[in-house]
Amino acid sequence: METILSISFIGICAIVWGLIYCPILIYHLYKYYRNGTNIVYLLRYCNITVIQCILFILKLLYGIFSTASSLYIYDHNSPQDLIIRAVNAYLAAFFLYCFVWKFWLLRYNIMLNNIVIN
Repeated sequence: METILSISFIGICAIVWGLIYCPILIYHLYKYYRNGTNIVYLLRYCNITVIQCILFILKLLYGIFSTASSLYIYDHNSPQDLIIRAVNAYLAAFFLYCFVWKFWLLRYNIMLNNIVIN
């Protein structure tokens, strides 16, 4: 019973994330990247958002692989599984770092505008 549930969970995640969610993200990422020279997008740091979206797509697809590998390919606490978990954690950390990077640049831009106006 446990095996059937885990296989169905991996299958559902692969279908929803890989076949529905990722193509929608890629479509909107392409539209966003294409309009990246617009001043509205430039002020919101389009390049960082594109990097962040690519990291999120990689994390979704890698999450399916890491779940399958921890259940079936490698043992649960094997060295290979720990490496896979570390890569998954680093993808999440880089994704969150992009938020910090973007908001720090926005804060810097607001402070610069305040100095120039005053």
